[in-house]
Amino acid sequence: MRRLIAGLAMALCLAPAISHAQELIDPEAILLDELIVEARLPGPAWWKVTDSDSTVYVLGAPSALPRGLAWDQTILKRRLDGANRLILPAAATAGLGDIGGLLALRKQARRDVQPLPPPLQARVEDAAVRLGTKGERYLEWRPVAGALMLLSDNRKAMRIDPAEPHKAIGKAAKKARVKAGRAATYEAVVLGRAVLAAPESAGLTCLDVALEEVEAGPVVFQATARAWAEGNVRAALDGRRSYDLCINGLPGMADQVNQANAAQAAAIAAALKTPGHSVAVMSLRSLVSQNGVLDRLRRDGLTVTTPDQ
Repeated sequence: MRRLIAGLAMALCLAPAISHAQELIDPEAILLDELIVEARLPGPAWWKVTDSDSTVYVLGAPSALPRGLAWDQTILKRRLDGANRLILPAAATAGLGDIGGLLALRKQARRDVQPLPPPLQARVEDAAVRLGTKGERYLEWRPVAGALMLLSDNRKAMRIDPAEPHKAIGKAAKKARVKAGRAATYEAVVLGRAVLAAPESAGLTCLDVALEEVEAGPVVFQATARAWAEGNVRAALDGRRSYDLCINGLPGMADQVNQANAAQAAAIAAALKTPGHSVAVMSLRSLVSQNGVLDRLRRDGLTVTTPDQ
């Protein structure tokens, strides 16, 4: 269950189009070309949001990186110097009060599990061999839960570090004595309930998307991570979005994504009320999508400067 909840949380913290993506709801499907540019400064791309007397520097970040990937933190450290605060992306959390609910969800996710179509079951078993596990590990759960566990195991096998780049960013903020806080938090139990409410068709599509990621191997993920580190925004967005597509296709989760983007935009706008500058770290796709964070801030009359300027 920890892997399931970790996967759900990672997906909200935030690709070529996957062949089955059209079957899943995707509130961040449309990207705004004018925001997708190549950075002029070294390292990952930064956007800037300003009003008359204050600035928020916004770093677009992936939810995870390959272990050992080096990236230039020069601009990050420069902008943290003297910053009022560091705004972290919205994320799901599981507190002590959630434990009972999570245990109950674990039992429910294993009830009334129907056999998969033989071709799909064969692919699950082949994927398990690739990952050094057994097919039963994924087949004993409802399809959407099994898919999220499969994705977590695959990221582990590809040596993907779910703590980065946010761990490095937090360490730099601590060294600069900048207080960090999330734009918003959501209960992990809500996400677990969405898994249970997913119709069979959405679960099977999610499982198919997860299998495509396993079958593709680590090459695409590594390439998009390097592109992010080099400030190539378009190439960084060109990776697989398996977690996002699975989560967004669950009942009510598209609304949750929109609420998260609204909360993140509001946190940046609130930081602008304090003279000086602050730093924000947001999911790269949530920044540049239609009705995403930067789109909302522009509509509110704030000035957004892109990384190429």
